[in-house]
Amino acid sequence: MITPTQSIPRFFRLAFVLICIAIFSLASAQTFARPQLLTSQLPQGFQGQAYASFLVVGSPVPLASASIAGLPAGLSFTHSVSGSIAISGTPTAAGSFALTLLATDTAGGTLNTTVPLTVNLRATSVTAITAGTNFNCALASGGVQCWGANDSGQLGNNSLISSPVPVTAIDPGSNATMVSAGDYHSCAVVSGGVQCWGANRDGQLGNGTTNYSPAPVQAIPSGSNVTSVSAGLSHSCAVVNGGVQCWGANDFGQLGNNSLTPSLVPMVTIAAGSNVTAVAAGGVSNHPRVAPSTSQSCALVNGGVQCWGSNSYGQLGKITAAFTSQVPVQAIPPGSNATAISVSDYHACAIVNGGVQCWGRNTTGQLGNATTTGSSGPVQAITANSNVTAVSAGNAHSCAVANGSVKCWGYNIAGQLGNDTMTDSPVPVLA
Repeated sequence: MITPTQSIPRFFRLAFVLICIAIFSLASAQTFARPQLLTSQLPQGFQGQAYASFLVVGSPVPLASASIAGLPAGLSFTHSVSGSIAISGTPTAAGSFALTLLATDTAGGTLNTTVPLTVNLRATSVTAITAGTNFNCALASGGVQCWGANDSGQLGNNSLISSPVPVTAIDPGSNATMVSAGDYHSCAVVSGGVQCWGANRDGQLGNGTTNYSPAPVQAIPSGSNVTSVSAGLSHSCAVVNGGVQCWGANDFGQLGNNSLTPSLVPMVTIAAGSNVTAVAAGGVSNHPRVAPSTSQSCALVNGGVQCWGSNSYGQLGKITAAFTSQVPVQAIPPGSNATAISVSDYHACAIVNGGVQCWGRNTTGQLGNATTTGSSGPVQAITANSNVTAVSAGNAHSCAVANGSVKCWGYNIAGQLGNDTMTDSPVPVLA
């Protein structure tokens, strides 16, 4: 006798079983799969500035409900069944907020997670600006804001994400009085001490470690009477009690402490009470087929200039027996009324008696003395008594503010002289 089961061909029985399994799997997926957050983080916002962003929740079925707890005042949210949760408004409070997101889909699946949101204080008064390698920082309302590349934490906002808008490194009102951007790190004078952040392979943050830090760390304690700081290639220097302290890499003697040993903490270069008013740290990593690595520092001391470190192109302003000097040497004599100093890759410039003097490499006329011959001693770029109030030495060009106008000289392949040409100039031209 043939049973009902035997009357059904084996192929159809197998197909029936597979269909049942598929239906059960689909039902199980919809019943047991939980919603997932598909966006990893929210962009930072600014207090008092309109904000708009969204989170995306992925779910196999429509979203039934969503809530966000912990939003800063001034922000609200809406959600759609597709899983998009929009956050918008104008935040009236600044700080770091932990948002609690709770979402439920129509199958009963739930998501309960925390999403960070940072709202920065918007500074209202910018008093100084500095440019590093593909990033910038500004001194603003007693704090520091930075923007641009952030692969080493050089923006100081406890993140490694680059930002096309300013983010807060040091809160406004923190008594920050100076900031300097180096190659991949930054330093600021805060309440008479020094805080640094970013790359730290050579100890350039000065906190006794070689660990990078995306947030400011203390290099010199508050209340130490620090008046100036400069972040170089992979070292940093500060004016402390009228002297100089440096830390970080020291392969060229750029710390100036009669050694080639790097230091993870500040070391004395020029003794306190030496009437140092400013310091500048420079240098550049190897440029293939162009020039070798260099690293040097200079300081204004008693109205003159002293420099130390690499001297491969005469950038210390004095002929030395070796290509480096591990101790400061005199570039401009004391009492010369030197009032500002800028150190670049292979040359340096100073304001002296209201004019500009430069020294070092000069292949593109960056010394400004109508030649392309390098000089191991200062040469005149802008005559004295020209009311020069600022000077800056770039990679292979220089600029100064003279009588309220900008003058530049040297390399001009990208129009960096600002004179509507791309022709190098060995003498200052109006930008």
